[in-house]
Amino acid sequence: SMAPPENRWNSGPAKGAASTWWAISAGSARPARNATGTSAPPLRASAMPAKVVVPRELAEGETRVAATPRTVKRMDRAGLEVHVEAGAGQASGITDSEFTEAGATVIDDRAALFAGSEIILCVKPPGPETITQMPSGAFLIAVLDPLIEHEVATQLADRGVSAFSLDMVPRIARAQSMDVLSSMSTLT
Repeated sequence: SMAPPENRWNSGPAKGAASTWWAISAGSARPARNATGTSAPPLRASAMPAKVVVPRELAEGETRVAATPRTVKRMDRAGLEVHVEAGAGQASGITDSEFTEAGATVIDDRAALFAGSEIILCVKPPGPETITQMPSGAFLIAVLDPLIEHEVATQLADRGVSAFSLDMVPRIARAQSMDVLSSMSTLT
């Protein structure tokens, strides 16, 4: 059978997951398998590094930033291309040079920041001015509160942006490392 293109996004489905993706070739569709022999959808066709974007938070009074130099360093080591908006960490006491030293590219122009972005990290739900700059097909990871922020969820869907709301991660032992609600409750 035809194997899908190799890249870091195509390592196969989770254990026990049953999925099939279809390779479209010369007008015919047929199931395809990855290198491990299991079916998995290709999430990314390019071998280029994914562009991760950390914009400056625009919500009034918000002092947090969605990434730190430590997390930027981890993403850089994982082969991701990290772009941080100039001044994104200023309210948190993080300078642009700290992000640069960690491996990020600091960008002044917000439109250039979002151009070609694939993964967007935010703390709070983005406003309409930010959503309109997100490219269709991008992934947004943030605390979105989608059960209350219906308008934001609708705008993201209309824009073609897939959203992962960190406040919707189940509060169970297996997901504890991603439990933002518990970690935020410890801050004063």
